[in-house]
Amino acid sequence: MKNPLFFLLILSLTATSCASTMPKPPTWVASPNEAYPQSRYITAVGTGHDRTEAERNALAALVAIFGQSVQTEMSTVVTYSKAVADGAVNMSEDRSIQNAIKTSAAMDTLVGAEIAGVWFDGTSLHYAIALMDRQKTTALYTDMLNGNQQVITKLTVLPDTEKYTPGSIERFRLAGTIADVNQVYATVLAVLGNGTSAAPNLRTGDSYRLEAADITANIPIAVRVNDDRNGRINAAFAQVLNKAGFKSGEAASRFVLAVTLTLTEDPVQNQRFSFVNYLVDARLTDTLPGVVLLPFTITGKEGHANREGAESRALMAVEKQIAETFGAALTDWLSSL
Repeated sequence: MKNPLFFLLILSLTATSCASTMPKPPTWVASPNEAYPQSRYITAVGTGHDRTEAERNALAALVAIFGQSVQTEMSTVVTYSKAVADGAVNMSEDRSIQNAIKTSAAMDTLVGAEIAGVWFDGTSLHYAIALMDRQKTTALYTDMLNGNQQVITKLTVLPDTEKYTPGSIERFRLAGTIADVNQVYATVLAVLGNGTSAAPNLRTGDSYRLEAADITANIPIAVRVNDDRNGRINAAFAQVLNKAGFKSGEAASRFVLAVTLTLTEDPVQNQRFSFVNYLVDARLTDTLPGVVLLPFTITGKEGHANREGAESRALMAVEKQIAETFGAALTDWLSSL
């Protein structure tokens, strides 16, 4: 039988060999504040089964430091960041800010956050540390907040002749979205500055959205239908406009939805049915400059045992299409302004 001391020696050497080959964790894994002092950085460590998961968890942990309000509004920040990155919102000509916003959109996280290091423990777990440099990020967020405020001013400071128009509705709604983002930025700045409020008098996004609703309610739109049938087409369009928040206008209103209804008997008939073709041509017009704002057209054909029945079916089809498609067209047009 071999000497038991021999086996103990082998086990000891094996353990020593394994310990010497295990990767040594960087300081930030156990003590992030030692590696990145709190006086200069805000840090968070995340883990995952792969590098991507670890990085995302680190960034999520970093966002959590700024409080629930920031976490719940992150979707707004990311949407806005993507709009800026895509050029839909011209927030700043500063390339460093543009690059920071693009990075934020790509990573679905706060502007200025970055992954400072990653480490694999050699077995199954990946570590990542996310951080924000207090001084650099404070300057960045201050610039972005001020830039946003300038955009809001450009969107909402309008002459009286232009404020109560369809075009201004989306301007105030966009201002509301930007104001939501500014609330998040102000919270981030407060945390970066150890609680100091950076912008205490910011308007909320809801205040701009309420103003947009007030503008909508004070824009009268007159509906004029040529060759209507007992006011049915007029009522169908008016119902959609009222649902969108617009009020009914008088004949002299600046904004007019001019509609032409055309019903024609289809020349191809048979002994059992009559068919009627219908055409609705509608144009929402700003009569002040004489510009068509929104054209809208629907066509189709309905049949019945006689022409009267075919016309009745055609009118029902027109009412149904107006309710289903004109509202969507109106919403799309307003959001494109």
